[in-house]
Amino acid sequence: MNGPKRAVGGRALAAALLLVAALVLILAVGTGRNPVSPPPSSSTGTASTVPSTTASASASSSESPSPTSATPSTPGDSPAASVTWTKVTPSGPVPAPREGQTWTVDPSSAVAYLFGGRGSADLNDLWAYDLTADGWTRLAPKGALPAARADHVAAWIDGLGLVVAGGRSGSKVLDDLWAYDPSANAWRTLATSGPRPAAFAGSCAVVTPDGRLWITGGRTTGGTYVAATWAYDPGPSTWTKQIVLGGNPQPAPRDGAACWWTSDGALAVYGGRSAAAPALGDLWTFDNAAKGGTWTPHGSAPLPPRARAAVGGSNAIVAVGGLGADGKPRADATSFDPRTLAATTLGTSGTAGSAPEASSGASLVDDPESERELVFGGRGSSGLSSEVWALTLP
Repeated sequence: MNGPKRAVGGRALAAALLLVAALVLILAVGTGRNPVSPPPSSSTGTASTVPSTTASASASSSESPSPTSATPSTPGDSPAASVTWTKVTPSGPVPAPREGQTWTVDPSSAVAYLFGGRGSADLNDLWAYDLTADGWTRLAPKGALPAARADHVAAWIDGLGLVVAGGRSGSKVLDDLWAYDPSANAWRTLATSGPRPAAFAGSCAVVTPDGRLWITGGRTTGGTYVAATWAYDPGPSTWTKQIVLGGNPQPAPRDGAACWWTSDGALAVYGGRSAAAPALGDLWTFDNAAKGGTWTPHGSAPLPPRARAAVGGSNAIVAVGGLGADGKPRADATSFDPRTLAATTLGTSGTAGSAPEASSGASLVDDPESERELVFGGRGSSGLSSEVWALTLP
């Protein structure tokens, strides 16, 4: 009698243990935890999917807000999620292929003005691109025209129109300042009083919320790299050199950098090229400029080295292409959150012809109504381009 009872008791105990183990397994699966070890990861995406490389940062909570460090998780040459490219076929005649031009949006009319650049020679032609209809129109301004040039800066300033400054015309570096008024279809020179920057080319520029045009970096006559930052105030038409407080690190003098104004009120500068490097992967902000600014480096790991990239955007700042550390054009992009400076490297995917070739010296405009960025021109391995491509961020 005792033997059969013990056997039944053993089976009951074994069943109970199996039930407990099953419950533990169900709970582990339901909470995403594996009681043993995680299996190797697998991808259900296409062959063109590439791993993400992201830099993160947090906004500063100091009295004078400025971004804190953006820290890439890995060095920046690993491409990440892919962007979507669409080739645009605009109506009308097409500008000649070129590099080093500017493309600037008048936000009140959804028109982007293309000026200058370098094709078979330096150019000073002016084109209007209708962002709504995707069409080019060559303009014929009345009166005097700015000298042909490339590697200049341009910005839209309310009350003045399209403002163009500096650049390189042949072997000459320029120090002039021009404005194009679409209503008058005419250029005019802008006279300034007081100190002004030396002739410059390859600077980066941005218009701040108060309507001032800021430029930083560039190269002067003779090819000397500079690090100075200047602001042009259109009211009194004067330039002011920004004071940099001593005792802090400063970026190396450079040209071909990307820059933008952060939502925290700082000038952000990314990449470019210096006397020591064909492309840089550092990120800096110039903070508290009104009180004497300080430069702040961001990131413990380098971003992709990038010089002469196409740069623009609003909800996200994106730098496309440019020259890499090997001096060759890049095909990828890096996007930045304008508040936190969080950076993501974005690769390209798809078959040949479904994205623009790697290039430098292109230009980019933001088209928020269509939720796209448009890229024009540049120089790639096949030469100069006059193509327009639309980029959609993931």
